[in-house]
This record gives sequence, structure tokens and C-alpha cells, in this order.
Amino acid sequence: MIRGRLEPEVGAVLIQALAAAREELYQRARAKQAGDVPAGAGVVDVPAETPTMAQQQADALGLLAETALHHGIDPGTPGERYQVVVHVDAQVRQKRLSALHVTRAGS
Repeated sequence: MIRGRLEPEVGAVLIQALAAAREELYQRARAKQAGDVPAGAGVVDVPAETPTMAQQQADALGLLAETALHHGIDPGTPGERYQVVVHVDAQVRQKRLSALHVTRAGS
């Protein structure tokens, strides 16, 4: 069991990486199952025992660890790791800019 607290940005990266790893594992399982079905057999069924979300997360974390060890651990440049997007309402921005202009002109 692993417990700990992460900075919000790091937590967001981890959540995104786990989601990508879960999707990769899901696609691998589908491809494997499709390979086991004879051609022309029709729709591929989902396995009867779908792993729990906790198991999927654990498997995804394992895939992340294996991938990091296989490819080397390189987090990249900070610009590649984090992206902050700020949304500002245009009217609010204009009011604040106007107020700033009035304050500077009156100084």
C-alpha cells in the first residue's frame, strides 16, 4: 500500500498518467481477446470478470512503473509537464484594465 500527499500539479499528472495506462491496458486486453476470436465471429464480448476500479488503478500503476524503468525516468522540461490555463471573462478584464488606467492617469 502506498500513501502520500502530492502537490496539486503532480497529482493531476499522476491522474492523467493512470488514466492513459488504464486505457492502454484496456486496449491490450481487447486486442488480445479479439485475437482469440475466429475471423467473422462478430462482436467481441467483454470478459465476464471485469477488474474493479481499484485493480485497474493498481495495474495501471504497475504499467507506469515498468514503463519508467524500461525507458528511463525523464520528466522532461517543466514546460512539457505542466500547463496552467486561466479563463478570464472579457468584461471583467476590461473593467479592471479601465480602472487601472484611471488610477494611473489620476496619480
